[in-house]
Amino acid sequence: MLTPESAEWVAEYEAHENDKWALVHKDYWKGQEDYMGLKVDDTSGGSFRQAPVGSFVARCYRIIDLGTQDNRNPKYGPARKVILDFELPTETLEIDGIEKPFTISQWYTASLGEKAFLRRDLQSWRGRNFTREELDGFDLKNVLCKPCMVSIAKSDKGNSYIASIAAVPKGMEVPAQFNSEVFFSLEDYNAAQFNELPEGLQKIIEKSPEHRHAIGMGGTEPDPHVGDLEEDIPF
Repeated sequence: MLTPESAEWVAEYEAHENDKWALVHKDYWKGQEDYMGLKVDDTSGGSFRQAPVGSFVARCYRIIDLGTQDNRNPKYGPARKVILDFELPTETLEIDGIEKPFTISQWYTASLGEKAFLRRDLQSWRGRNFTREELDGFDLKNVLCKPCMVSIAKSDKGNSYIASIAAVPKGMEVPAQFNSEVFFSLEDYNAAQFNELPEGLQKIIEKSPEHRHAIGMGGTEPDPHVGDLEEDIPF
């Protein structure tokens, strides 16, 4: 369920998680030549290519439900997490002789609380605030394949992250989507789709009680209100 959290908790946790996710990319996507942000070389076996810093047109091509994940700080409880992957169609690199767009992932707490980063970015992206009714249930699938503008910065550890998201200016043309769209949800679990995810993502998702429930091993039953569709969302 999308629930409010303190501003301090959200800021601390999400800054840490986006740094951690960049490291997960390095560790687990190594050798995945079809990944748009990876360049394989002869010496290391693979090196993660960070997305460039700046403001770029982007498109959300993949959304991955990670289920409930533990907090690094035991003071706070576990939280539902989700990853949004964006491609940068105007920023490319050559892989196996093919020009492919850089990609960047943003790890969010699945919260629409007043200070939550997900709420902030979605409102900026859609160009207006959520109504009270919309806050009661928003389907993230609405943003899949939708274009936006992203501002990319570097963390203190040198990892690229999305500092802000905004709507595409009126009249700006956005190149066609390169990557196949993916929407993985533990509420509507698809084993074949899960098996197509990189091993690193599978390992993270397998830690969640929602995954254990989905495969019949017990765990938390998914909340029926998560993923409710609001038909009037302007995406």
